[in-house]
Amino acid sequence: MLNYLPISLVFVLIQATAVMAQVDATAVPPNPVTTSGMLLRMAIMFVMVFMIFNVLVVKPQKRKLQEQTKLAAELRKGDQVVTSGGIVGRVVTIDKEAMTLEIASGVRVKFEPSSILRRIEPQQQKEAA
Repeated sequence: MLNYLPISLVFVLIQATAVMAQVDATAVPPNPVTTSGMLLRMAIMFVMVFMIFNVLVVKPQKRKLQEQTKLAAELRKGDQVVTSGGIVGRVVTIDKEAMTLEIASGVRVKFEPSSILRRIEPQQQKEAA
């Protein structure tokens, strides 16, 4: 989550610099009460944008990664799976770095466990046939 904070902070500082550059040199100096209120509103808006980004982007990705890790841990030999590329195959071997799928009779292909999208349940196998 904190990886995105410095980039957003840079954009806020650039925007604040642009606003300050538009102030005329001959203008009356701003009221300190108004300036602190503006900074407070900007800080509140920054926090709201960060929270919305977290809810819409970070949390769903984290949830999807947890589900994918759980699926890879639950796979057993003989399970039928679908890869992220759409290839349907039967799990032959399971290693830490690779998983071998048999996609046709005698045709075996190695995949990373992270590329397994879902498992085909036995009921779905019967309906597909």
